[in-house]
Amino acid sequence: MKHHSPKLIFEMIFDIAYLLFALVSGCYLVSTAHSYSSSRFLYGTMTLVLGFGDSFHLIPRIIQAIRNSSKGLEKMLGYGKMITSITMTFFYGILFLIWRKQYPQLKVSMLFSIALLLLIIIRVLLCLCPQNGWGKPTADIHWSIYRNIPFFLIGLFISILYGYSGIQYKDALFYMPIAIFLSFGFYLPVAVYSHKKPILGMLMLPKTLSYVWIISMGFHLP
Repeated sequence: MKHHSPKLIFEMIFDIAYLLFALVSGCYLVSTAHSYSSSRFLYGTMTLVLGFGDSFHLIPRIIQAIRNSSKGLEKMLGYGKMITSITMTFFYGILFLIWRKQYPQLKVSMLFSIALLLLIIIRVLLCLCPQNGWGKPTADIHWSIYRNIPFFLIGLFISILYGYSGIQYKDALFYMPIAIFLSFGFYLPVAVYSHKKPILGMLMLPKTLSYVWIISMGFHLP
């Protein structure tokens, strides 16, 4: 019987706890929203997209931890990461819709909206390209950089919007730009350098906690 390291056990418990929190929180926000068009309902939908998408990547990792082996899981892990990358893009798209719903008095230019939409489309198309090598043991680091450039710009655009609204209104989403900044700050070193220094993969834990913080902000929405 293979020995399970404390690190693997901790990661498995952490991943399970996070998925349960995201999915239960999403269901709670959706079920307690006063209408389908409310910011709370949109926030719950966004949270479910996040949790559902992350499950495609984290469930294979949980199985890997239980087995203490990735044998036979390589494709599931790879394509699960692809699905997570796409749903994370939709996550930020919905976060933009929440901003527009939450702050109708604040206007954003049509050019800004079009640029954001184009970045989302480009990001999704790049994630779908076979050159990423999702199902292979070693992914192409260059394509990891290519697909994360529009993703970073999407996060930057959304941070600017919530920073702008935060100056005007110190409400439940006031700290959103900080949470987004932290999530990308922890994620980008992993995306770019983890193939050289696998220990950087541990940064995904605080990155995940940043999303837990983002989810928690939704509890205060009407």
